[in-house]
Amino acid sequence: VIPWGNDALINIGYHKGRYSLQASNGKYLKHNGDLADSVSEDSVFVLVIKEDNVAFKASNGKYLQSTGSAGKAFAKTSEITKNELFSLEDSHPQVTLVQGGKMITWKQGNDVKCIAPENEKTDTEIWQMEIDRAAANGQGRWSFRNNKGGYVTMKENLMYTSETLARDEKSWLTIEWHGAQIAMKADNGKYVSKKPNGSLKADMDSPDDSCKFTFNLDNRPQLVLRSEFGYCGVKAVQGKNLIQCNVPTGDVFTLEVKDGQYALKSGGAYAKLESDGSVSMSGGSPEWFYVELLVHTKLALKAAATGKYLSAEQTGGFKASQNSVSGVNQLW
Repeated sequence: VIPWGNDALINIGYHKGRYSLQASNGKYLKHNGDLADSVSEDSVFVLVIKEDNVAFKASNGKYLQSTGSAGKAFAKTSEITKNELFSLEDSHPQVTLVQGGKMITWKQGNDVKCIAPENEKTDTEIWQMEIDRAAANGQGRWSFRNNKGGYVTMKENLMYTSETLARDEKSWLTIEWHGAQIAMKADNGKYVSKKPNGSLKADMDSPDDSCKFTFNLDNRPQLVLRSEFGYCGVKAVQGKNLIQCNVPTGDVFTLEVKDGQYALKSGGAYAKLESDGSVSMSGGSPEWFYVELLVHTKLALKAAATGKYLSAEQTGGFKASQNSVSGVNQLW
């Protein structure tokens, strides 16, 4: 089973030696299985490590389990059995790709085509991206996987999903970032373009509009950012509520997506770009950023208004100040 879509995402928060489990709607799991708006004694757990698995011990002394037909999670037993053990796995990015009001889908057998109406998203229009971890920074090769586990591959330069659920060398695509859009280059060195019938073929020497797809990140409704100097959180600095990148516990930002652009929101306010490139949490309306996935588990953020990448400063500065991603300070 592959966790699919934004409602499958869980954030694990740290609270003075214990941990909370936050659902994609921002609510916290209590030990009785209910969801609460804020963290309390009933929604923090001691993390118990058992070899490759973990268990969550609630304040009532019982361990979290998820059993039964509904799979509802609650703290029921005082001992750890296989029902109380959970495994932690990488949460790969899941995306939709759009061009001309149509999404890339695999609705029709194993054919991959850009034919699904943008306002009719189902699981077959969501794709899981898995990076080649050996790829150099900025030259990421990615594979795309459908909701049944099949990988995208190329046959006679046309895009299909694999019937064997196996990834081969033709499954790797090099991603180029163009603001709100991406272009994909296949193993033959050609860019993938959309044809009039919606089929996707690797046949272009350079990326024109037919090769560019709006990139919408689907399974990150919330975002916790960490730099080399600490987590990102809002602090009062010289009378402004600025995002700083050196705090011990990170804030959870809501990520709003619109046509391949992203806005950060917290406490009812949006991230706002200040004149010096710093970012305050004081906006009354969305200010847009681009997301670029460059290396495993890390992303870059670029201000749409200025084209500058957000960069971390050791003193805590979180500023849109760099023209390119030149090192770890531009990766989050």
